Amino acid sequence: MLFLVFGGIGLIAAFALFSVEDQTVQEIKPVTTNQNSTGITTTTTQDEYELSLENSKNSQLMPKEAIDKEILSGHVFGFTPDNGLRGGMSSIGITHLDEKISIRFTSKFSGEITKIIMYSGGQENLKVRGGLQEDNLGEPSGTWIGGSAETVLHDGESKFATLNFFNGINLKENQVYHIVIEPQGEILENKFFLITYHSNWPFTPFNYKDPDLTWKDDAINTLFFDGIKWRVQDKWPIYVLEYSNGISDGQPYSLFAPWVIKESSMVGQTLKPFSNYLVDEFAFVVSSTGNPPDDLYYTVYDEENKIIRSGIFATPNDLTNEKIWHHVKLESPMLVESGKIYRFILSSENSDLENSYKIYGHEFMLDRTLGYGSVTHHLTKSTDGVKWSKWYDADTAFKLIIN
Repeated sequence: MLFLVFGGIGLIAAFALFSVEDQTVQEIKPVTTNQNSTGITTTTTQDEYELSLENSKNSQLMPKEAIDKEILSGHVFGFTPDNGLRGGMSSIGITHLDEKISIRFTSKFSGEITKIIMYSGGQENLKVRGGLQEDNLGEPSGTWIGGSAETVLHDGESKFATLNFFNGINLKENQVYHIVIEPQGEILENKFFLITYHSNWPFTPFNYKDPDLTWKDDAINTLFFDGIKWRVQDKWPIYVLEYSNGISDGQPYSLFAPWVIKESSMVGQTLKPFSNYLVDEFAFVVSSTGNPPDDLYYTVYDEENKIIRSGIFATPNDLTNEKIWHHVKLESPMLVESGKIYRFILSSENSDLENSYKIYGHEFMLDRTLGYGSVTHHLTKSTDGVKWSKWYDADTAFKLIIN
């Protein structure tokens, strides 16, 4: 079976970007609005304007034509079965100077690295050294490639720390490397810690060869050196590599959260498939709060904002406050075509905040071009079914089952 994987991240107070009750954070402010010949109002936001200037760095790597691939009955466009159900972030701590941490990964590209960005924290003014090493039977080789760099944790809070390599470090495509991190100087009570994704999480993001498919990296993991031996931690890293040509690589996801579906608030996923698919059913990770007085409905919009499918996604009796994958089978298979925009949306107009539904998704705090599908697939939200907010830095946990 062919899977496209999208990761989930657990809510931790220190990292929470959302108001769970109303999801008001990061609401995008419109800059201009335009109405096309079909009457659809599109909103150009500052966020989108900046994105157009940036030209979605990694999108220049996407193939111009759909890849020929066989889509068999039962194949899935979306997430693995357990994705979106687990919560919790983790970390790997260092308490002694002879301890080290490694982020192991397979390079997607050949090129020159100028920056390594990691998600970390620890004591104030702690100096940290890091760099790249080649792989030796799953462990770091012990030799820096092109030297190492240092950064300082200025306030001890959890945040992205950057290692700059002004002379560049050359990597080769499809080769396994290690980002090795080691504190310098005295380690106090607050120590140093690398913040990680879910433990043992089968996930890597953007696939520049086919945005519908998640990049598979069998090597990706974290390791801890206790002064004697390297040990695999099975905790997925949060990191980004920046190349001298402007391309990025890495795993930027760092938050898992629900969006509330109530009253006029509709939430779902925008897709721009890279290949043609015949969809037989689809699913989201959802739950309910209180006792919703209304069903949870689904609507599928095409790129002209016309409704092409709609119906009941779930009833109040189908869901509880425990999040689950919930599927709905279409009356007949639906064709989604390569290069066209589709929105799979959930709504419940007669539900309120205390008695509502939640749809779950994932957001990242760094480099939105590295998310699943880069910016061609993303979470979307509306209050009228006409104007759609594009959350380029978030995706719902979803899957389409292909007929």
